[in-house]
Amino acid sequence: MRTLYRLWVPTVLIMVSGVLQAGHPVTNAWFRFDRLHIWEGEVWRLFSAHLVHMSWNHYAMNCLGIVVIYGLYWRWLTAKTALLWCLISALAVVLGLLVLSPQISWYVGLSGVLHGLIMAGAVTDIHARHREGFWVLGVVVAKLSWEILYGPLPGSETGAGGPIVVEAHLYGAMGGLVVSMMRIFLSQNSRSDV
Repeated sequence: MRTLYRLWVPTVLIMVSGVLQAGHPVTNAWFRFDRLHIWEGEVWRLFSAHLVHMSWNHYAMNCLGIVVIYGLYWRWLTAKTALLWCLISALAVVLGLLVLSPQISWYVGLSGVLHGLIMAGAVTDIHARHREGFWVLGVVVAKLSWEILYGPLPGSETGAGGPIVVEAHLYGAMGGLVVSMMRIFLSQNSRSDV
């Protein structure tokens, strides 16, 4: 029963995204990050954008990402932690796009949030002295560096069925870094107060 409770966040993400994908392209029009509509007051798009995808391939890639991340970070991803990491990463993506990337008019998908989860997990692993955290962090930094310098990884746009917003990956990873560092800081302070 405890395991089922632990899995409610990824289950909801996968199921809701699947239902919304079944309504594509209408659901994309209503729920994607759309700069103009957000400034006109459609604030639900700040979070719903992460639940809609460009294609079934894009949806499947993101679902696979969720499964891999849960495999890597099962020890950290309680329901509460997963929800917090997802919300902070999602917020970092949309605020980054709104404030720092005015040239991006629309965005869909979970990839920015997934980059946040990977970063938060890697930093948490490193803090807990798990060596694989360094490897994962190195891969993420290398991937983000490639995307910043050269654009999306070869084949990723074809696989997803449209343009990849690499800035979302960077902003999500920054959100994951911030939330993991906050968690470490708070846990150290609570121990020192005792």
